[in-house]
Amino acid sequence: MDYANGDLLSHMDWAQIHNPNLKFYIFQDEEDGESTKFSKIPAEFSNGNGTFTFMTLNGSYITLPSDIKDIVFSTGLNEIEKYIDYPVGAILGFTIGDEEFEVDVDRSTNFTNVITKEDLTFTYKGFISKKTKQYYESTQYNQERQELIALFPYFEKGSTYEVISYRLQKCSVPSSVSFAPLANNKVTFNLIDDYQKLKSIYQGKTELYKDYDYQNVPFPGQYEVNASRMTDILRNITGDYMICAKLALLNNTQPLLFKDFISEKFGINDYDELFLNHLNSEAKIKNAYIDLINYFTKNSKDNTSEFISLVDNFNYDSASSFDYEEVYDKWVRISTEDIIEYIPITTRKKALDLFIEGFSSTLSSSNLNNLHWHNGIARLIKFSKEKNNEYDDKKELYEFITKEENKYVWQFLEDANDVAITEFMNQFTLLSNEYGDVDDRIKILKTLDNKDDWGSKSEKIIAGTSANLTDANSLALGLKLKENPILVKKYLKL
Repeated sequence: MDYANGDLLSHMDWAQIHNPNLKFYIFQDEEDGESTKFSKIPAEFSNGNGTFTFMTLNGSYITLPSDIKDIVFSTGLNEIEKYIDYPVGAILGFTIGDEEFEVDVDRSTNFTNVITKEDLTFTYKGFISKKTKQYYESTQYNQERQELIALFPYFEKGSTYEVISYRLQKCSVPSSVSFAPLANNKVTFNLIDDYQKLKSIYQGKTELYKDYDYQNVPFPGQYEVNASRMTDILRNITGDYMICAKLALLNNTQPLLFKDFISEKFGINDYDELFLNHLNSEAKIKNAYIDLINYFTKNSKDNTSEFISLVDNFNYDSASSFDYEEVYDKWVRISTEDIIEYIPITTRKKALDLFIEGFSSTLSSSNLNNLHWHNGIARLIKFSKEKNNEYDDKKELYEFITKEENKYVWQFLEDANDVAITEFMNQFTLLSNEYGDVDDRIKILKTLDNKDDWGSKSEKIIAGTSANLTDANSLALGLKLKENPILVKKYLKL
């Protein structure tokens, strides 16, 4: 193949080839739910003695040592049922040495019923070691502090500039906030009743901050972070940031359901009008947040049932009259939790066939782009149940997409854009690690050699074959490539 643009691979692609442990961003650590992970916090955010102080889920703080790493923040991107009561910007986990700590909370919310204000309550107990199951304690962690660190989605517009980012922010600790809880104690927190704590912390923003572009922060997501979706809400925020930020992140995760909600509840489809005429007070915004959560959860389950019915009842003999747009319209309104819990393997395989073959030949290219059909395929594969003694959905999915010499793999790659290819290759290689071997990666490279020039697509596919390599299969891949010097010379340019 001949690459006309000169540069074979982007910096990120080459970084992944030379550092096999580096993951793609779109679905990194999906199991963490609504979180954003930083490997390190910039030194300028430290306290005078090198320690770091962070906002906690209960509107308090915790101080951690200078060697802290892999800090996880609550950013509210996904898994609605798991994080609806968590404030944006708080620390959820961290690692010290080789010991990983995660926040420990008790929750009693029952999502089979209508959510009320009281359901947005949890009991915060501190941070517990995944290894020892002991709570984190130190001589410094409960000392009184004057400032803390939080991570906020951020928007600011001036006459000559516009900032759309995640902002790592230093905030002054309000006089009303003290450290809690002490060891072996518990603190009850309600997102609505205790909102003033969060509000006072945000209002104490100092001049020390650092902005990160959404696309440069690794996070898990039902969709990639979309700056315009975030801005639709953030640009309307006045004094109620800490609850409006939750709305912004819900809009990013499920923009179609968000639009459905404001259309049905307020008879509008304009975000500016929403805040100008309807959500123009703190009380109204809080009530709307609860209503929105109920709307999301109910409609996601309704769409799940309808999606399963449409797919399962599809008849290949009448494919020409099948409403592909209707089935996808249901699909993009289903939450990650419901995909994992309720979409059976038989429906997934049939849906993959419809998505890859049916949509590519039936829908127009503009609709394909607007509906993010490629994201739907990645979600069908990614969000499946973990194996147990009775079944292994992921194994069955891998065998399905790789049958007939990777039939579905190549049908997908041919139609997909660069971002979709990156996502798909991430999922493919993760499954290959578990259920295949390095020959699956070599087969991709060899087949690509027989394709017409795909330009940047080829570059993404090549880089993708080196994603998620373990030490063992990295060595095996190297030996396989050594046996195929043409591949080494032609694709990797080593």
